[in-house]
Amino acid sequence: MQITIAIKRALAGKVCFIITQKHSTFRHVSLLFKTVHTYMVKLMKKKKVKTRTTRSQCQSAHRRTRDEKRQAEACFD
Repeated sequence: MQITIAIKRALAGKVCFIITQKHSTFRHVSLLFKTVHTYMVKLMKKKKVKTRTTRSQCQSAHRRTRDEKRQAEACFD
């Protein structure tokens, strides 16, 4: 009788450990996905934006990110 109780407890512990291990793996993967997603969103927001240039200026040399553009606009306000 005591042997079967001990076996049941051991099996229940293993099943609980397996479920916990799967859950923690899922949490790690979801956390990693969220981190990568937010990083990619930040990168997309920092895409280069063309600035207005005159004919004499080279357009490819005068490119700024949106953040730089906002900062420049804030300086003039």
